Amino acid sequence: MNHFKHTKKSTAKGNSLPRSLRMILPLIVLILSVALSSCGSEMAGGAKDAYNSYEYDSDYYTDMEVAETEAETAEEEAYDEAASGVSNSLTENRKIILNYDVSISVDDVIDKQQAIAEAAKSRGGYVESSSVYEDRTTSAHLTIRLPADQAESFNESLKNYGSIKSANADAVDVTFEHQDLEARLKNAERQNAKLQEYLEDAETVEELLAVQREIDIIQERIEQLNGKLKYYDDQVSYSTFYINLSLDQSLFPQGPDLPNIVSGSEFSEKISLAFKKGWVNFVNGVANLTISLAGAFIPLIILVVISFVIILIIVKSTNRNRQKKRVPVNQNDQNTIASNPVMKNDDTLPSPDYSEDKNHEK
Repeated sequence: MNHFKHTKKSTAKGNSLPRSLRMILPLIVLILSVALSSCGSEMAGGAKDAYNSYEYDSDYYTDMEVAETEAETAEEEAYDEAASGVSNSLTENRKIILNYDVSISVDDVIDKQQAIAEAAKSRGGYVESSSVYEDRTTSAHLTIRLPADQAESFNESLKNYGSIKSANADAVDVTFEHQDLEARLKNAERQNAKLQEYLEDAETVEELLAVQREIDIIQERIEQLNGKLKYYDDQVSYSTFYINLSLDQSLFPQGPDLPNIVSGSEFSEKISLAFKKGWVNFVNGVANLTISLAGAFIPLIILVVISFVIILIIVKSTNRNRQKKRVPVNQNDQNTIASNPVMKNDDTLPSPDYSEDKNHEK
């Protein structure tokens, strides 16, 4: 029973702490709410100040976006105008590029080449390139630029220089491309003028750099468009003639009994080529022979050297053995042989040499 009472008291004492916390908790929540609301108002004020500080920049870039949008709209309108202009002016101010490719057989290639070049110059044209080829026969090629209004008459006059072997005329209509480039060029120039105004109104270095980058891009586009327009204008205003001249073989008949005569230059070239080929073949033959002999004799030489060494070793060994068998006989051996009749009669023993003793006695 006492234990039960003690437990009950301790439980009541433990429940007193949560009550105090429940009383303090609303106060803590209120303090935190006030602090958070003050921080939020400060952040909102800072964001508003930052927005106000960059208000000019945002307005500036908004104007830039508006300008770009206006430029794109103007470009689309100009493109539409160009497309409609092409359909309305197909029969007027057409841009036609004329190219002619003519092959002529002539009696004298060099003479006719000079005559055609002079005729082109007299009509206000010029020779863009000229070349002469000499193989078995002489041929030439010319590239001539001629005013477009002189192209037809000049083309008709080419038959006076020889026999026309082939003639092709190519007309390319570039009216739409030309008007499209003009419209894009006008739009780029309008964009450039607008950016120049923004460049004058810029107040900071960042604004100046941003506008200048856009101006550089637009000016590069303007240069490209001007280059394409100049190319089209040049191709339209001047027609191009590609003329090939060849010697008319019908003027120089050759039967089966009439062989072709080799010219002096061709003869010298062939002789020189023959000597070069002969020398190269000779050098290659000597080199191949040397290689073949080396391949055949090197093993034989090695065998001969090895055999010579072996024979030399055998000869030296034999001579050494013979020298060992030849033992000199002294005076005592001679006396022994003289006293022994068996050894005296042996022919295998060497006879003593008494020449030195006789000389000594004398």
